[in-house]
Amino acid sequence: MNFMNAVRTLVVAGTAAVVPLTAVAADNGNTPGAIHCLATVATDPPAAVAESQALYEAGDTIGSRHCLGDALVAQGEVSRGARILDDLAREASKARDVPAEVQGAIWGDAGRAWLEADDVAKALAALNAAIALRPQDMQLRVDRAVAFGNARRFWEAIDDLNAAISNGVETAEAYLLRATAWREVGTTELAADDIDRAAQKAPNDPGVLLERGRIRKLTNDMDGARRDFLAVVKIAPGSEAGTVARHELETLTGPRRR
Repeated sequence: MNFMNAVRTLVVAGTAAVVPLTAVAADNGNTPGAIHCLATVATDPPAAVAESQALYEAGDTIGSRHCLGDALVAQGEVSRGARILDDLAREASKARDVPAEVQGAIWGDAGRAWLEADDVAKALAALNAAIALRPQDMQLRVDRAVAFGNARRFWEAIDDLNAAISNGVETAEAYLLRATAWREVGTTELAADDIDRAAQKAPNDPGVLLERGRIRKLTNDMDGARRDFLAVVKIAPGSEAGTVARHELETLTGPRRR
């Protein structure tokens, strides 16, 4: 179960679809239609697709394609949406009239889309470009940490997560990801500290419970691990987290409670 799949289990992190950076769009003078279209992605992707076509016909080529790419990702056409966003980001980077903040927003959405498409190399390239343009956006560091984790570059993931958390991104997602990275590099004590922080913020989240069970298993707390894995199976029986938890239960040794 890779970093991105861990995030997909997080109720508190929202959907796995790209979240458009509407505040950035508004701050940099995008048309009202583009701002509305990007906001519509989260609630009604098909409607956003239709709005994007109207925007394009009205001459808003940047806003319309940004909205279209996000909307396609949100409705499951991930690779197609990622390609649209990536192409748009490259074109915007060459244009003289597209502010750096907007370029960074598009690159960020492209990176998240490539993560959804499981193309780590393209995700890292896009997120590197986004961070260069928007270094103050710590959520981009979390996103890049996901890409680093999927590439098994865990120390680089930890560096990004350290930066994000120390700059205020103290979310269950960030702590879960860092706990996973600490576990992967064999630093179990720090993994346990971070998963406890994640659990305080999202005590019934299947992703958090699954990771805590794995960490408890490593520290020979088999009874605690079993409780966490059973909770995951109960909360999310048909999910990937539930499948992994059932497998983990089969591997456990130690006392059972009935």
